[in-house]
Amino acid sequence: MEQNIENIEKLKGLVNNIGIGMLVTVNETKKLNSRPISTADIDIEGNIWFFTDEFSDKAEKISYNDKVMITYSSPVLKSCISIYGNAMLVNDIDQIKDLWSPAFKPWFPESEMDDAVKLLKVSPSHIEYWDGGSLKTVISPNTENAYKAMDYNYLKSLNY
Repeated sequence: MEQNIENIEKLKGLVNNIGIGMLVTVNETKKLNSRPISTADIDIEGNIWFFTDEFSDKAEKISYNDKVMITYSSPVLKSCISIYGNAMLVNDIDQIKDLWSPAFKPWFPESEMDDAVKLLKVSPSHIEYWDGGSLKTVISPNTENAYKAMDYNYLKSLNY
């Protein structure tokens, strides 16, 4: 459990220092689609939260295939992160209000009260990061997988 908390805190620190990521989804013809996305939160379980429009292209892609990848990169910090996981739309008005920030207003001019505003929750299954240029480390919010992910055969078995 302690390792799990440390991994989540490490992920939060890395993501908060970068801010904007690229969300990669898979369409119905198995082509990859990528678009920038602003992180709203990383919760205590390691789930990553974003705002989205329920009628957006990304919401449509996720309804077809919930496997996603999020990347973050900062040349200045010499940090890169790749996060693999499963995504789902969440319609929780209280949580939307909780996570709302004026920074999201350019995408949602009518505010968080717009009926189309939903949360996108990504539950990571595998995370890789490079901190300081060449050091590659693997972390996972799931303690059991944190150690498995160090094993090359386990990495090969991932279906991404």
